[in-house]
Amino acid sequence: MGPEAISEHDVAETYRLIGRRPPSLRWAKAELFLGLGAVACGCWLLRTEVAAAAFGAGLLTLGGYLALAGHRSHLYDAMTRQTTLLRRR
Repeated sequence: MGPEAISEHDVAETYRLIGRRPPSLRWAKAELFLGLGAVACGCWLLRTEVAAAAFGAGLLTLGGYLALAGHRSHLYDAMTRQTTLLRRR
């Protein structure tokens, strides 16, 4: 029993029925990579002097938020695709 293919038309129809627009997954990937980059820079700055460490803590917080927001967009899209598959049955 393999995975069933669902069409993009079906997914778009599901988004229309729930009253949402489809997420921009390119932007979600950009959020993930920018967020993870900011977290890495923030961790590096935390090891330096006090003034830079405060900026590093801010980067760590902002980067974590961006990475989680990108991940959440991918999760919402995956849940909508599962709903589409169940709706087709």
